[in-house]
Amino acid sequence: MAEKSAQNVIEAIQRTRKVDLARFIHALGMPGVGEEVAKILARHFGSLEALLEAQWPALSAEKERVRKENAKRKRKGEAALEVALEGIGPEIMDSVDKFVHERHNREVIDRLAGSLDIQKVRAARAAGDAKTFVLTGTLQGMTRDEARTLIESRGHKVAGSVSKNTDYVVAGAEAGSKLEQARSLGVEVIDADALVKLLGNPGK
Repeated sequence: MAEKSAQNVIEAIQRTRKVDLARFIHALGMPGVGEEVAKILARHFGSLEALLEAQWPALSAEKERVRKENAKRKRKGEAALEVALEGIGPEIMDSVDKFVHERHNREVIDRLAGSLDIQKVRAARAAGDAKTFVLTGTLQGMTRDEARTLIESRGHKVAGSVSKNTDYVVAGAEAGSKLEQARSLGVEVIDADALVKLLGNPGK
């Protein structure tokens, strides 16, 4: 584990012992695992334990099987099946597999996990249940970063722009063009209080 990556985790421990799973995964410094890949891994596995116990060869084979099946479905005009770990290719999957099974890395991960409260991700109940949120303006009672963490910890997604696929726009003071786009597209607009009521209290 790179010294800089380990230092990032140590600094996180000093700030708080409650750590978001995606941030913990990113802080480990696994080759090829940036912030977005870490979020995909966190949403898919839901816990550090599940990630560490993953059977990567089987996952890779299943992913390839679904891709082939979807190619057939596309030719027939049928709906595609959900592809697990979409956005993560075989090279990154192999990188993660090797990283978590390297003895020194595993010892460090286990030691850190024993010192931290790593927040599990509450996965969406089904593929169609995952909602897309867009944040805009200054939210009351929480930062944008805290709102993003809450949304992603519940298995949902945060997008940078409003589209017809957006489910909710969370708007605060001085909301800009995203709020106007939401209104023009008929996207539901909520505030920070409504977000908490919808998803539950942060940290729970």
